[in-house]
Amino acid sequence: MLKEIGIAVSLSYTVMPDNAYYVVDMVRLAEKLGIPVLTFIRVQEFGGARENGLSLNNELARMVINELLRIRTSVKLVLNGFRFSLSDLYNAYRKSKERLNALKIINYSTCPAGRSRFVIDSDGSIYGCELTMSREFYEGNALRDDLKGIWRDGFRSFRGRNYEVIKPCNTCPMADLCRAGCPVRAFAVFGSVNSPDPYCPVIKELINKSR
Repeated sequence: MLKEIGIAVSLSYTVMPDNAYYVVDMVRLAEKLGIPVLTFIRVQEFGGARENGLSLNNELARMVINELLRIRTSVKLVLNGFRFSLSDLYNAYRKSKERLNALKIINYSTCPAGRSRFVIDSDGSIYGCELTMSREFYEGNALRDDLKGIWRDGFRSFRGRNYEVIKPCNTCPMADLCRAGCPVRAFAVFGSVNSPDPYCPVIKELINKSR
């Protein structure tokens, strides 16, 4: 119905353990509906997902990546949250850097929260992204506060995050692109956005060694 009245439509699919085996079926559905873009989002361990143990291990995540790489489709496929599960992370980094350089894109950031977007909750509360909807990341209220002022002066925890001082990211050859990963996942595990992303395989190994 949205397409019939001229509204651009895309689809998103949150990949969890129970539906990871149906990603190709979702692509075929998008083709059937004439949807140009389909985003696959790795389930994040927050809120109900954490309470119900809906985490996606790297084995399943790699299976999803491989399944999507095998198929031919006219639908543009976007992977969100899967980069740390790539089998050759450094090669992916190299290709990404080449692409960004070709497009002359500088100051690239993997986290758009408070930089190019924000979200508004049902009560008007403003946060950097869907994962930050808690009191620690509250920026104001769209029903009462000045949006221009919030955008100009807010989101400092994200805009002020500097990967160059976050260890061990500051010595990683991919840090200029990864930029220490997701600040909210870092906050959930380490208690500070100025920490590395726990999804990173290097950080995972350090965490396992410390246990």
